[in-house]
Amino acid sequence: MSIDTLKLAKRLERANMAKEQAEAIAEGIGETLQEATVTKQDLAVAVAELRTDLQTGLSKLKNELLYWVVGSITLGVIVNHFWR
Repeated sequence: MSIDTLKLAKRLERANMAKEQAEAIAEGIGETLQEATVTKQDLAVAVAELRTDLQTGLSKLKNELLYWVVGSITLGVIVNHFWR
């Protein structure tokens, strides 16, 4: 989001604010909005990082689940074999 700081300063001056104050306020607002603005590229980078983290987490979860499923099946087979 961008703001026309000159236009804002002029508007503040028309509202009887001193020129120096109007310019300082307009400049401060402009800088703050510039720093706080998120671009599409910023969002794309954040989404890519989240996707990578999610894929890593899902991969670890799948491995852990496979470990427990195979272990449970193996234990079931062993118990079934010796308790007959």
